[in-house]
Amino acid sequence: MKFISGFRPFAAIVGSFLGLVTSHAQVTTEPATGLSTNSGVATLNASINPGGHGAGVFFEWGLTTAYGSTNTPSPAGSGNATVPISATISNLMSLTNYHFRAVATNSVATNVGGDLTFSTPHYPGALSNPVIVGGKLQVTVSGTANVLYGIYASTNFTAWQLLPPGQFTYLSSRPFQVNVASLTNVGQWFYLLR
Repeated sequence: MKFISGFRPFAAIVGSFLGLVTSHAQVTTEPATGLSTNSGVATLNASINPGGHGAGVFFEWGLTTAYGSTNTPSPAGSGNATVPISATISNLMSLTNYHFRAVATNSVATNVGGDLTFSTPHYPGALSNPVIVGGKLQVTVSGTANVLYGIYASTNFTAWQLLPPGQFTYLSSRPFQVNVASLTNVGQWFYLLR
């Protein structure tokens, strides 16, 4: 077979075109792991093919597909083989459904993996030694490390109101003050940690 000078075989042209397409970093979001009642953390996982260019991967997560939280990108190399990437996140809320996805970027383009979800378990926590001091409820908080907690109040066990200063990350058992001045209804109030 002869080829006219200045022309390339069709197979070579197709091969070059495919090479351009696969230079985009390809990323797949994988199921989360590492969920435990002992700590408010989860490990987000993904697999990425850098497409022959230096690529990085980061994760987005949150309560909806608007996400809202991201981590620092991790390098994924510059090869053409698929490699695993993981990141551990913390400050999760108890019994909550989270959305997450992986995002890969290289010098050619940015690609996103599919949306996946995970649900956190019940993280043990308790309030003790309640005392009202100057319009504030002072309690001792005992909980699970790296969990995002809030102290809530209710008069009927159904409508729970988050008390100021809002949610906080549990670090160690200690006295904690919340503002109960906004609780204007006269009667018996119940408090919980969740």
